[in-house]
Amino acid sequence: MYRRSLPQINLSIERNTDKVPCDGKYYLFKDGVILKIYCSKAKADEHFKKIVDESGYKPPKVEPSNQTNEALDRFLSDRIIFHAEGAKYRGKGGRGR
Repeated sequence: MYRRSLPQINLSIERNTDKVPCDGKYYLFKDGVILKIYCSKAKADEHFKKIVDESGYKPPKVEPSNQTNEALDRFLSDRIIFHAEGAKYRGKGGRGR
């Protein structure tokens, strides 16, 4: 099953979904109507991009968040602690000693 859509301009590519037969082909929809059927995903994507460009659609700008990523901060903190204290838990000597 494959589906790529841009709801803002009612455009989608579908393959093996409940709206199209399971024949392995890519169906390009605009406003719920099949525009074209493709055997190749690359060709369907190319036409999809062309329609998006012609429509003048621009995705909304996303403002970066000032909030820090807590999981990333925790990971970096744990990594610093591991490298600072990890040596005292390892055995003495090296390989083959």
